[in-house]
Amino acid sequence: MNAAKLNREQKRERRELAKAFDDAWKRETKLAGWDYLKPTSFKTIGEWFVYMNPTISTERYASHISATVKPFLIDDLMSRIMGFDGLNVKPLSTRARGPHCLVVPMFSCSIEKEGDLAEMVKAGLEFLNSMPSRIAATTMEDFIAIAAPPLGQVSANQVAALILAGREQEAADLCRDAIAANQWGGPGRITAEGKVVTFFHFALRWIGEHSAHVRPL
Repeated sequence: MNAAKLNREQKRERRELAKAFDDAWKRETKLAGWDYLKPTSFKTIGEWFVYMNPTISTERYASHISATVKPFLIDDLMSRIMGFDGLNVKPLSTRARGPHCLVVPMFSCSIEKEGDLAEMVKAGLEFLNSMPSRIAATTMEDFIAIAAPPLGQVSANQVAALILAGREQEAADLCRDAIAANQWGGPGRITAEGKVVTFFHFALRWIGEHSAHVRPL
């Protein structure tokens, strides 16, 4: 089979396959020790938070699974930077669906097996079980690199990761660049006066309050 578009009957079959996969995935990943919040399985591995997102296409014979990997502490940091309560006492699922730290997947692979449910679940579990060894080889530098947007842009994830890495001066410089360029780049808040304040404004203030090693404006 290939990635050609499907007819109506084939799409119906794929919808049924997607539902069956979700049921099987929930069961198998829970048995493997992962938590589940449809359609995501998630787990803390060392100092990292990992959540898996399988996608069974109902439009084509094309299905894959991806793993988003991020420092466990980054959601709590971003929440506090924005002036909210931290996430350390929140349910773990908040890190899988929370509003503060959304990043592109770090790892992914195809699990399409021509509609064979058992083989697709098996492929997904093989990918899931590879996470500990992949995480063992993952560094903060890897996360900073994947969080970096195209040249000339700045992302909130990138800034937060630099702060976690103890590189506050680089983070502050990026915040100033983003503010000067009127970039949004992540979460923001609206003041009582109706003024939009970006994450970069909050982060720059946070750095100034928590670091003695950053050059003043």
